[in-house]
Amino acid sequence: CKVAGIGAVGDLARGRAAFMVDSTRRCSLAQAIHLANVSADAGALWFEEPINESDVDAYEVLARNARIAIATGEAWHSLSEAQVFMSRKLCSIVQPDLF
Repeated sequence: CKVAGIGAVGDLARGRAAFMVDSTRRCSLAQAIHLANVSADAGALWFEEPINESDVDAYEVLARNARIAIATGEAWHSLSEAQVFMSRKLCSIVQPDLF
C-alpha cells in the first residue's frame, strides 16, 4: 500500500482540489481501517471499495472504526446487496455501476 502517497496527495491537493482514495477491494480489514484513517487525516473525502463487498461483517467493523466516508457498490449485482449495506449503514456513499 502507498500510505506515504496518500499524505503527499493530500498536501498537494489542499486548497486546490478535492480527492478520494480507491483501493479496489485489495485491503485486509486491518489495512482498510488503517488506510481509511490515514486518508481521513490527509483530507480525503472518501475511501472507495477498500475490501470485497462479499465480506459484509468486515464492512460493519470498518464502518465503526473509519473516520472517513466509505464508498462502495460498483460490484453489487442486485438490489438486495444494496439493501444490506444501506440498512446496516455499512457505507456512506453508494456507487452502483450502471453498465
